[in-house]
Amino acid sequence: MQFIDVSKNPEHINYKSEDELGLLVGAYNKMVDSLAASTKQMAQTERERAWSEMARRIAHEIKNPLTPMKLSIQRLIMLKKKNAPGWEEKFEDTGNSILEQIDILSNTASEFSSFAKFFVEDNSVVNLYEVIREQKILFDTQDNIRISLAMILRGAMFMQGRDS
Repeated sequence: MQFIDVSKNPEHINYKSEDELGLLVGAYNKMVDSLAASTKQMAQTERERAWSEMARRIAHEIKNPLTPMKLSIQRLIMLKKKNAPGWEEKFEDTGNSILEQIDILSNTASEFSSFAKFFVEDNSVVNLYEVIREQKILFDTQDNIRISLAMILRGAMFMQGRDS
């Protein structure tokens, strides 16, 4: 029980007898399953909350320049209808400004799309002990600094320090 890891599918205790200990083991196994389901649900909720916040911010960034762009086009239409002097020059300036804003919006959408692809989960098995051991070798070079590495694996503890 001491080494239960909620980030993985926790292991059940294998005990088949139907005595008092068996009832306790059964209750523990149900609790482990419930804990795993709750952990998974909580992680999913947190991801959804983060994506919701990100989508809200992106929507704000996209909407922000749209109103001035719309007002600028409406003004150009009004100037053209009145055949106001210099409306062609204003058209060119406004058109270039709107094109720049469209490029910014397009880049924002592309970055968001790239960001979304970045967070596709791809589970893989990593020997964390080896990764940390390799890093320890790089950083354990000073005489006045001592780095120890301890790893607990299913109840057995392994230690590695400079002297071992």
